[in-house]
Amino acid sequence: MHYAKFGTGFALACGLLALSGAAVGQGAPASSITKKPECTVPFPHAALQSAPAGFKGETVALISFTVKGEFRSARLLRSSGNRDLDSAALRAAAGAKCKPLGDIRDKSLQEALIGIPYAFTFDNSRGSDPAQTQPVR
Repeated sequence: MHYAKFGTGFALACGLLALSGAAVGQGAPASSITKKPECTVPFPHAALQSAPAGFKGETVALISFTVKGEFRSARLLRSSGNRDLDSAALRAAAGAKCKPLGDIRDKSLQEALIGIPYAFTFDNSRGSDPAQTQPVR
């Protein structure tokens, strides 16, 4: 399976979302959360190869991590229009890893989940480079 680094390659993140009240709402200073996370997310190339000829679409998934950068969950935010590719993107997201996303000594972040939206762009109509990234806006 191929991996993409945050900001380059086949998947990208744009922004941080606090998913737990413990992350921001209960006294954790915003400065204790990393502004530019360094993550890798695998891209489901095998699923793209089985997509219908000429298929184009983008799956957007919210991937949740602990402050230590450990994967916790992924959920679909926007479908590509192809259930198989959406499912493959969510399965691939389970292999996501990040460097620590904040001060791991900050007790207010210990139970926090930090969500990062990732876009998996599928384009089976292109030749040699069927995957690309676009900022999640």
